[in-house]
Amino acid sequence: MPYLEEHQDKMYNFITLSSPHLGYMYSSSTIVNTGMWFMQTWRNSQCLQQLKCTDKGSDELDQCCLYKISEMKGLSWFKHIILVSSYQDTYAPFDSARI
Repeated sequence: MPYLEEHQDKMYNFITLSSPHLGYMYSSSTIVNTGMWFMQTWRNSQCLQQLKCTDKGSDELDQCCLYKISEMKGLSWFKHIILVSSYQDTYAPFDSARI
């Protein structure tokens, strides 16, 4: 979003479709949990840690990726913010998609 600041007057709708905004920490899918465990075991990547919301310890919450993104400007540029989720979605957790 910071790279789009020069276009902020053109922002109207922000729409996400089943995006895991809070990562997969609330995932109830055995397939997703197994895949995440396998990938994390096989390759210790920062992206996977961010998706699982384990990128920083509980004493460093202000250093985690989710907190840093929440502090960035950008969402205030939009007139409407629409978060679409489905309770039947087995990949993006419902609580994570609707924040």
